[in-house]
Amino acid sequence: MSSWTRLFGRLKNKETQLAIAIFISLVGGSVQAIIGPYYTILSTLITYGSILWAMRTFYGMLKDQNKKIDQTLKEHMPPAVFMSPPIAKSRLTEAFTWLGTYLWRLHKSGSFPAFENLQCKITLRILTMEEAMKSGLVPNNAPDNTSWLWLDFIIEEESEVFPGPNISNPLDFIPWILVCDKRTLDRLIAEDLLTPIVSVYYPVPEVLSSRFRTFLKEVNYVSEASYIIKKITQQRPYPEIQIDLKPVKRDVKRNKKRDEFQDHLKDLLPGVESLWNRISEGFLQLLKPTPVEKDGNRLEDLYITPDEKDAKWKITYKCRYIIPGKVKEGGRVLWDQKMYAYPFSATVIDIRRIEFIIDADKKITLDNRLYPLIFIKGSAKYNLEDRWVIEGISYAFPDDVIIFRWDDNLINELS
Repeated sequence: MSSWTRLFGRLKNKETQLAIAIFISLVGGSVQAIIGPYYTILSTLITYGSILWAMRTFYGMLKDQNKKIDQTLKEHMPPAVFMSPPIAKSRLTEAFTWLGTYLWRLHKSGSFPAFENLQCKITLRILTMEEAMKSGLVPNNAPDNTSWLWLDFIIEEESEVFPGPNISNPLDFIPWILVCDKRTLDRLIAEDLLTPIVSVYYPVPEVLSSRFRTFLKEVNYVSEASYIIKKITQQRPYPEIQIDLKPVKRDVKRNKKRDEFQDHLKDLLPGVESLWNRISEGFLQLLKPTPVEKDGNRLEDLYITPDEKDAKWKITYKCRYIIPGKVKEGGRVLWDQKMYAYPFSATVIDIRRIEFIIDADKKITLDNRLYPLIFIKGSAKYNLEDRWVIEGISYAFPDDVIIFRWDDNLINELS
C-alpha cells in the first residue's frame, strides 16, 4: 500500500486520483469473482483499500472547493465582514458571521438592497396621559384606577440606497410597518414568518397587554411616519417623492368575505394564515407605504435603469413612536420602562452617526451601559450632557440591536 500511496501522491489532479481509485475497486471485485476463494482475503483488502482512498480523495476535492469559494467571497466582500467579533468565539458568533456573509452576498447579487451612510437621531420626550389623549395618540377610555406616563420617541433617519440588478423601484425596499404585542412577535419568529419587507414594532410588554388588551389595541403607537425619497444622478436633478405609511383598517365584521388587512398580511408574511386564530386576538396594526404624488411628481420618476450606473436614492425617514413608560394601578407599579431598543431590520453599511437625545427633561439620567450586539463596531461617547453619540459603525445586519438605558424616578410622580 505504501507504493500505491507514493504513486497517487505524485498525481496533482485529484479528479484523476478519484477515477483511478474507482477503477481499481472495480477491478479488485472482478478478480475476486473470477479467481475464486483462494485470493478472497487479498482481493477484499485491495477493494476496500481502494474505496477508502477514493473517499479520502473525494474529501480532499470538497475541501479544496470550499477554500476556493471562501477565497472568492473574501475577494468580493469588505474585510470588516470577516473580522473577528469583539467577544469570545462561539457557535453564536460563528452563526452571526455566516449570516452576515450570506446577506452581503444577496446584496451584491441584487436580491435585496443595503442601506448606506446612515445617520439617525432619536429624541425622547415624556407625555402624560392627558397630553397623549390630546394629541390623539391614546383613546379617552383609560382603564379605571390606573395612571400612565408615555415615552414619546421622534425617530429621524437619513441614508442612501444604490440600485442592484433586481432593484429599480424604491417601493421594492420600503418596508411596511407591523405593530404587535410581544406574544404575537414570538409566534411569528417561532414559525419563521418574518420577512425583510416588514419592519416590526412591539411596544407593549406582555404584563400590560394581557391586562389592558382592549385599551391598548386603540393606541396609535407609530404615527407621522413617512419617507422622502430623492433620485440622485450626475446628469440632472430629480424631484423628491413622499411615501406616507398609512394604517390599514381591520374589518371586524365576520360576514365580510374579504378583509384587506388579512389579505395584505398574508402577502407580506406567507404562512401567517396558519397562525391567524392565535394571533388575531392580540393587537395588530399594519401601516402601508403609499406614495404621495403631488406637483406633477410621479413614482416612476424615481426608477433607476441599468444604464444609470452612477444613480442612487437618498432616503429620509421620520416617525413618531410611543410606548407605555410608567404604569401604576392603585399603589402598585405594573411597569417601569428604562430602556429603548433600536433594532436594525435591514443590512446597513457605514453607520456614520447615531444620536440618542433626552429632550429638555433633566429628570432622566443616561446610564453608562450601552449594549450593542455582535456587529456593532465603532466609538461611543457616553453621557455628553443629555445625549449619547455613536460613530463609526461599519456594518449592522437584521436583528442587530443597540439598547439605550437610563435612570429616572418618574414612577413616583404617578398617583
